[in-house]
Amino acid sequence: MTTKIAINGLGRIGRCILRAFFEYNFAAKGIELVAVNGPADINQHIHLLKYDSAHGIFKSNIKAIGEDVIDVDGYKIRLFRERIVTGK
Repeated sequence: MTTKIAINGLGRIGRCILRAFFEYNFAAKGIELVAVNGPADINQHIHLLKYDSAHGIFKSNIKAIGEDVIDVDGYKIRLFRERIVTGK
């Protein structure tokens, strides 16, 4: 059974969680990252994920697909920009 997760906030901690998801292959462990939420422009999020001053360069290929999908090595993650998140 797959557990679906989302990351609310792509600041320092959210980016670390996203990097760990791919570096430790959590997808193979039955966890699916379906969405992330962060207020910045998609290209800014990608740049901050790729080039981290503390953790170095993210080894995966990362790119934008349109304005709301981040592609990491073919794995697509929906990007939301919600300031107030509700459980609707």
